[in-house]
Amino acid sequence: MAIGSTGAETGPPLVYTADSVCRLDTVSAVVLEAPAAGERPEAAAMWIVPSLPVTGVAVPVFPAAGSVPELLSARKEAAPLVAPSLSLRGRLYPETRGEKKRYMDRAAIGLVRTEALPLLLAAEEETFREVESARAAWRKASPSAASAKALSEAAAARALAAVEAAEAAVAKAAASR
Repeated sequence: MAIGSTGAETGPPLVYTADSVCRLDTVSAVVLEAPAAGERPEAAAMWIVPSLPVTGVAVPVFPAAGSVPELLSARKEAAPLVAPSLSLRGRLYPETRGEKKRYMDRAAIGLVRTEALPLLLAAEEETFREVESARAAWRKASPSAASAKALSEAAAARALAAVEAAEAAVAKAAASR
């Protein structure tokens, strides 16, 4: 099945997701990446999708940076990178109480798949290319904390722009239905 696929394009208006990784109470996805053969320890990264995976973009956080990107930083309210993803998530899970909270809205899944995912995946691909380019340089010389931080910050800014554009595209498509 493809990303965002429910296995059927038609069917009941709600899709049960409680047995899925991508469900209402999923708050993020994290992948820890060790340096590849020949890479310095500074190439290690923690990739974070700070939201429901189909409503966010992976952002690399490098230990060498010494901090997380500002857009991911903890605060009293949702981090700036999380807020627009919560809006998309709300479209997918319009009910938050009772047993209906375990069901994703099928029409919203279709909108997220057609309107949001292309934008989100394009941002991730650009980040992957940037990280690979940086790692090529890091194989020759260790990165400075500032360069590792700048790479994470740029990825977070790209992710925020993509998630905001994705939410706007889904909202526009939903309004025209």
